[in-house]
Amino acid sequence: MAVLGLDIGSSGAKGLVLNDDGAIAAVSRVSYLPRHGDGGTVELDASLLADRVAGLIEDAVAQSPSPIDAVAITSVGEAIVPVDQDGTPLAPAMLTADTRLSGECRVWDEADAALDFVDTTGLPLRDMWSVHAMRVHLRNTGISGRITGFCTLEEIVHRALGVEPATALSQAARSGLLDRRKLAWSDSQAGVAGVDPSLLSRIALPGTEVGQLSTSRFGLPRGARVVSGGHDQYLASVGAGAGEHFPMWSSGTVESLTVVTPKASLREGVPTYPVDEDVWVSPVPNLNGGQVLFWLCGLLGRDDPGELLDAGPADDRDDTIFVPTLGTTGAPDFDTAASGLIAGLTYRTDAGQLARAAVRGITHETRHAASLLGRGVDFLDGFALAGGGSRSVYWNRMRAAAFGLPVTCRKHHDCAAIGAALMAFRALGADGVDLDRVNPVKEVIDPDAGDVAAFEKAHARYLELRARTMAARCGSDIE
Repeated sequence: MAVLGLDIGSSGAKGLVLNDDGAIAAVSRVSYLPRHGDGGTVELDASLLADRVAGLIEDAVAQSPSPIDAVAITSVGEAIVPVDQDGTPLAPAMLTADTRLSGECRVWDEADAALDFVDTTGLPLRDMWSVHAMRVHLRNTGISGRITGFCTLEEIVHRALGVEPATALSQAARSGLLDRRKLAWSDSQAGVAGVDPSLLSRIALPGTEVGQLSTSRFGLPRGARVVSGGHDQYLASVGAGAGEHFPMWSSGTVESLTVVTPKASLREGVPTYPVDEDVWVSPVPNLNGGQVLFWLCGLLGRDDPGELLDAGPADDRDDTIFVPTLGTTGAPDFDTAASGLIAGLTYRTDAGQLARAAVRGITHETRHAASLLGRGVDFLDGFALAGGGSRSVYWNRMRAAAFGLPVTCRKHHDCAAIGAALMAFRALGADGVDLDRVNPVKEVIDPDAGDVAAFEKAHARYLELRARTMAARCGSDIE
């Protein structure tokens, strides 16, 4: 028995084939980049992405020594694609940082429905949720008359595989249109948004069958099951072994802390929504994560962020501070017009020091994002790490210092793809395939007392510089 787990992100996709003995039998990757346009547009070409993912599936299947019995997909959230009656994408997917979404949530304030939105969905009223992208697409007169549905990136792959698309619960929960109590689309929220519920797909719990291939596609055999996955942060938490009091710290294009609980516990400003039966998550994102390092690589003519981090010896006395808010910030302020800064540069600053300052800055920004959790941080036991950034020894050391808590690395960092594969096994009834067989713990990094003290001192300076940066952009000053 073998399954394929797909992770479709904003800058690339991964595929892992897992056998029922817990071994990874094949790995395939493709890359692509979102387009950053004038006026702050950030979008993904859904047709190009579908072609790249088709090639990824073919490559993974070709590597696998066994036929694939099931495939499950996880994808980045809020990337909604309008499609026509043939399932053809009519426009690119707008990503969270796209400034065209700015101000869209005002319609709930104007309808005096803001509190009802929060109560119904469990989400703070922000412009990032996918309902706002739907509204923007529906106002586009060039395509609005041809829109017959909206698809997540996971559903785009469902269509490519020839099955009726289904919205995974965790993706539906991030739309701004889900009734969190009924686990169904909310007619009241759709009414405020002006979105016809008939444009939305059926909702599926993770690990449930969406359909079966009626014919071989991309090397997958006829009869292979297509299984519901969901939002990448939730599936990564599954693949990283996160749990109550042990949240996931994911490190990719975006950094995010995801608290997983067996019940809803609403906290002001923190999204809290259902992702499975008796499973709720509360994520706090830092939208300026690994993409800051890729920006820096491009600036310095380097290809590999890891190689850049290792350039020259780490200097514990280096007090360069990098405020990495180069685009829309994440929690707690979600500022769409932010800018960053670097303080403490000298002629002696080299590329490695600059990269490590960026890593520290990203970690400071994630610590700042966690302020939304309030005293909840005091009850945490540590963090389960996921994503490509968790491969960096230096970065993990900074993560342990940020909260003074241990961080746990597993053998494989592609935790979202592993989480998707585990959902595929769930649909097949293969209960004997568990996380510790597939992705055992590799290392636990305990905080160093000296690192914790240095981080705390630097964090106060970081917050001061961050506040000055934001104030300067707004044309004010801070004494």
